[in-house]
Amino acid sequence: MDRCKEFLTKKNIKEKADDIFSYIKRTQTIKSLVSLKILLQVAKYLALYIGCLSLFSTSNVMAQDNSGMIDWELYKSQSGVDIYMADMPCIDSSNGLYVVKIMIRLVNRNEKTALVSWEAERWFDNNYAPDNSRDEKVSFKIKLKPQEEIAGNCFDKSLSEYKRFLYRESVPQLTRLELNSLKVFLM
Repeated sequence: MDRCKEFLTKKNIKEKADDIFSYIKRTQTIKSLVSLKILLQVAKYLALYIGCLSLFSTSNVMAQDNSGMIDWELYKSQSGVDIYMADMPCIDSSNGLYVVKIMIRLVNRNEKTALVSWEAERWFDNNYAPDNSRDEKVSFKIKLKPQEEIAGNCFDKSLSEYKRFLYRESVPQLTRLELNSLKVFLM
């Protein structure tokens, strides 16, 4: 990635191509092998440039919530509020983070504002993992306007939960997530 950034910040693509073609014009006796080598080098620079551009555009897309492309599963429906969950890859290549998170989506089907609250309980590698670092349980509260729908994204701590790393098998994985003490208050 750093090589791509360095490559894209230089003006060297056009300069290299101009240097190569001016060299070809200056030299009258270029063998076909040398010109083929030069053309291959130009093709290499162009391929690297196109690859870097596509890498930058796709890395930003992967870090966003693509709720239209996610296979949401209904977790629970309570008092006119539907709660969905889905796995989503979260790629932050500039920081070297390649994880899968469980996204939570809330849909308020009511004509009233809804306050949704819960306590998250997690199991890693099928073992219950209480949050021993706190005396109190970690709870979440989300306020939804009438007919509002919100979904977690890769950087939202209240509507997303770490599940696993994409490329590390040895790190514990979230095998179960429960939203306990789930309450919906209509206002």
